[in-house]
Amino acid sequence: MNKQRPRLSYNAYKKVQKLDEWNIPYEVKHQGIIINGKIMIAKNSSKWKFLGELDWYPYYGLSKLVEALYDDALELYAQEQQSKTHRTVKSVPISHEWKDKHEEEEKRGYYRARQQKFGVSGHRDKQ
Repeated sequence: MNKQRPRLSYNAYKKVQKLDEWNIPYEVKHQGIIINGKIMIAKNSSKWKFLGELDWYPYYGLSKLVEALYDDALELYAQEQQSKTHRTVKSVPISHEWKDKHEEEEKRGYYRARQQKFGVSGHRDKQ
């Protein structure tokens, strides 16, 4: 990819270096690293989300996440990571209860509209 990149932390640099090595299309943004126009990974932690969504999910190993992305098995991957029995503490999807349900629907609608306008794939509608 060898594009002019913003300054990256060591963690983000290592992630970008691996994506370059695997020839995976990505884009570095202030919020995170967009992979293949479908998902975003956090720069400094092991979290990922579908573009256009607010909820983050944990991942354990970038190569497995990318493999699940290309196999169209991200939902299964997220469930699998949640149910690993050798973990002492299971990570739950990083989310929060909205105090204002109207604001939540407004934000989700905004991201859905953005996704449609800009043609970002990988988005799942929350019903």
